[in-house]
This record gives sequence, structure tokens and C-alpha cells, in this order.
Amino acid sequence: MPFFAYDSLKVFYRIEGSGKPLLLLHGNTVSSDMFNQDIPFFSKNRLVIAIDSPGFGKSDRLPLLRDDFWYYNSQVALSLCKTLKLSQIDIIGTSGGSIVALNLAMQNPSIVDHIIADSSPGNYLTKNEVSVIKAEREHSKKTPMADYWKHIHGSDWERVIDLDTEMLARVAGNNLPLLVGDLSVISGPVLFTGSLKDETIPHIEGKVAELALQIKKSMVLLFPAGYHPFLISRNQEFRSIAQKFLNDDLL
Repeated sequence: MPFFAYDSLKVFYRIEGSGKPLLLLHGNTVSSDMFNQDIPFFSKNRLVIAIDSPGFGKSDRLPLLRDDFWYYNSQVALSLCKTLKLSQIDIIGTSGGSIVALNLAMQNPSIVDHIIADSSPGNYLTKNEVSVIKAEREHSKKTPMADYWKHIHGSDWERVIDLDTEMLARVAGNNLPLLVGDLSVISGPVLFTGSLKDETIPHIEGKVAELALQIKKSMVLLFPAGYHPFLISRNQEFRSIAQKFLNDDLL
């Protein structure tokens, strides 16, 4: 299994296929495992790379997740891209991974081509939103979701989830932005996707619009069906849209 070193950590990544690079960025509490069905699909004609963020999946654990979590993980992803000597990469980031993708593009816009930001939480989290997320996670610990978390993270899965929840609470409590930089520097096209019924991101249309309006080439597609994240809940539909957008065939 491939790992690369970042900040004295062993960071796990998956790489499959050949062609134009496509970086897949997972959301909070999960890992690259969430892309198990997408990697074989996209790697038919692309070089697909998916990372386990530090603290998650097969990557080394952290004692505490940083409050600039999404910026930090964009630095991790950018480091891997440089290690693999990748350029003109496309990115699909879902949920928190969408924020990582945008942060990466703001850091180094010259190496990023297309971005799909799926089920994006926007630039700020409210205390109420985090309270709902915390309650949902505590409930999920008593459901089959707990088995999934244990499968992807291992025996310390509950600590992994709790550290993430604690980080979200600090970010919301201190009204910290999720994005670091100026979105207008992103030169490539950005597609925002999501569900209007997203139970995790209330008023997703307003959050996404706020971001899209700051990007030179942006498009928003929100659907009346699905749940969080759209990439998972409407996977076939998402793949079809993604293929067209990444091939410049959408609209």
C-alpha cells in the first residue's frame, strides 16, 4: 500500500489507472474508502488518486485536528501532487473535501483544471449546525454506521469521530472560516453539485451561491432528490454529470 510522508506523518493514498490526473477528496469522518466504487469507474481513462487525510483511514493519527483543518488537508494533498509530479489535475471533493479542493486551488491555481465541489458546507459553520451534526453522529454510533466507521478507521474509530466533532465545535464557536484565500484566483471551471434536501447542510443553495459568485467560471447544479452527500446518494446521476463536466461537455 502506498504512503507518502508529510509533516512527519505517514499518509495513505490510492492510485489507479492512467491519463489525466483526477484527485478525489473525501469528507469529514470518512476516508478514501468512500470512493471504492468511483475509483474503478473514473480510472478507466484517468489516473485517479485518493488520499486518506491525516487522522483518518489508514493514515497516521493526530492527537488533535487543527482548526484550519480544510486548509491543512489541502496542503497535504498539494504535497502529494508535487511528490507525484502532477499537473493540470482535475479534482472531485465531496462535503468537507469540497472545501479542501477549493483551498488547494487557491494555493496553487496553475496546477488545477476542473473542480467539482459536491455537497459543500460553505465558508462558515454555525453552532446550531454543529449541534445537529453532533447529535446525528452520536445517534449513528448506535447504528450500522458504527460498523462502517470501525471498518475504515479501525478499533479507535470512536476517537477519530469525536476529534472531528470537537474540531467542528471549535471552528463554529470561534466563527472561523473554512476557506483561506481569495476564490477569485481560481482560474479553472468549478461545478457545485448537491441536493436541496441535504439534511446536513441547511440552506445549501445560499451557502453554495455565496462561493460560486466569487469564482470566475462557476456553475451550480442542485437537485430536488438525494441526501448528504449527493455523490453517494445519487451516485449514477453524479457520475454522468461529472463525466460531462470534466470533458467540457456540460451545457
